[in-house]
Amino acid sequence: MKGLIVLCTTDRSERALLLGMRERGIGLTIIVDPAEQHQEEYVEAGIEVHVFEIKHRFDRKAMQFVKSIADEQSFDFAYCPTSKGLSVTLQALGKQSIAICGYRGTLGNLSYFDPASLRAHLHPRVDCIICVCEAVKRFLHGMGIPNERLSAVYKGHNPAWYQQQVTKSRTEEGLKDDAFVIGCLANFRPLKGIDVLLHAVSGMAMREQVQLFLIGEMRDKSIPLLIESLGLSDAVVCTGFRKDAASLLSLCNITVMPSVRREGLARAVIESLALGIPAMVSDVGGLPETVEHGVSGWVVPASDVPAWSSALDTAVGLSSDAYQRMSEQAAARVPEVFGIDRYVETMLASFTSAVARVGEERGGYLSQLTAMVQHRMDPA
Repeated sequence: MKGLIVLCTTDRSERALLLGMRERGIGLTIIVDPAEQHQEEYVEAGIEVHVFEIKHRFDRKAMQFVKSIADEQSFDFAYCPTSKGLSVTLQALGKQSIAICGYRGTLGNLSYFDPASLRAHLHPRVDCIICVCEAVKRFLHGMGIPNERLSAVYKGHNPAWYQQQVTKSRTEEGLKDDAFVIGCLANFRPLKGIDVLLHAVSGMAMREQVQLFLIGEMRDKSIPLLIESLGLSDAVVCTGFRKDAASLLSLCNITVMPSVRREGLARAVIESLALGIPAMVSDVGGLPETVEHGVSGWVVPASDVPAWSSALDTAVGLSSDAYQRMSEQAAARVPEVFGIDRYVETMLASFTSAVARVGEERGGYLSQLTAMVQHRMDPA
């Protein structure tokens, strides 16, 4: 089987996917942005690399470039993890028998009244959409996309990626050594539910024992005002944007993701689990799929302040033995559920299924066409 992968730049998971498929004998040709940093590694692995910047989803030069590569070779499938790459590929190869596969990592922001959506994920020629979690798959099915064209695949993660050496101490980050530190790594926007979290911390019975560690860019300008109005200025530390953000999770006792809508599968939660840090998440989107409630973390109703206060008190009140067991379960969950090998194998199964389905549909069409021609030649 041979695939054309239309990328921009690759993250760690996509890099592992490409190398894993190649190791399994899949022929790969990839199109990457000039900013891609791993071009040489892909070439050394036997992957054919083409460098081309896809500027937008209606980029005609990009369409011509993709088509020229497909005209020179025979591909079984094309995989396009970005919306602009999917749109360009559909326009370039939509009339060919190749299976065209897209990717969706979030809920919402799709509409049949939106031309951009119709030229990408909602295009009838898309043969498979890789969904980052079951919640995204349910969302797309609810929009009328048949289940056989949807595949829920968790991105693969290697725990070693996140086990970085911490160069900062709690005191250097403004945290107390004896505090129960509740961390949250995100770009802080209204949908992340930080207002819910702040009200929940304010209402905790064990409030005096905790500090809230907000790691990331503060895009929601109402949050600093809310911190002050709730009297939490001494209990909350905000780092702002940090390049070493993931390593700061090691300073936390637990992490939280209190999102109120549109969450796919938060990588920050998986990073936390990989470090053996239990996570508390809302029941929004794919977040409940990241932890096993009461085992490796907790799932709490979104926007329910009393429920969050109670759950946080429960976490603070864990015995050292109970916390250790939960920490071990959190660390074990990443290779078991989000492992690299499982990711590669599931992705390959999705591509294989899409290729087979396209072959059957095309074969059925050709059979019908042949029967019609024969009937016209020999009506009797």
